[in-house]
Amino acid sequence: AGDYAGYLTPAGMAVLYDAATIASRDNRRPSLQSVKVESTGAHVYTTATASYRAYMRRAEGAINKTDNPLLVPAHYLLKLKGAKLGVKADTQVYISESHIHFIGAGFAAALRLIDGKYPDVGKFFTDTNNYNFVATLDRAALAGALEPIAGAGETVRLVFNGSFTI
Repeated sequence: AGDYAGYLTPAGMAVLYDAATIASRDNRRPSLQSVKVESTGAHVYTTATASYRAYMRRAEGAINKTDNPLLVPAHYLLKLKGAKLGVKADTQVYISESHIHFIGAGFAAALRLIDGKYPDVGKFFTDTNNYNFVATLDRAALAGALEPIAGAGETVRLVFNGSFTI
């Protein structure tokens, strides 16, 4: 099954499955149909892209440091997700030259890795914590949006995370 590389927690597998959903063929015009999995030894990171978004998350678990990122086909990860594999207990991960193996309670799956290099999508994003964002809002529209919650308290929190939330 390859060399033992580490494990992913159920939450870590959920992150991997979310990345697969972003990169799947079912999504509108995905740019790549694989999930990049890389490890620093202490952390496992996943990356997936679609036409207008990138998904980059840290997965809970520990996999030995990978010299090169692993490219896992998204549609095979979605089959694991559909079978609910790895959602209740830690999943052991083994890596061979051409496959990544997931072994858990009552299941084992070997997925063939994709040869190639995943684009460095991280270079397109900067550290947004170093910037001040300014939003210009129509006073009447904002007052109308706040009117239903006027009695809730004196503080209103505005959140900008790709969309606008009050």
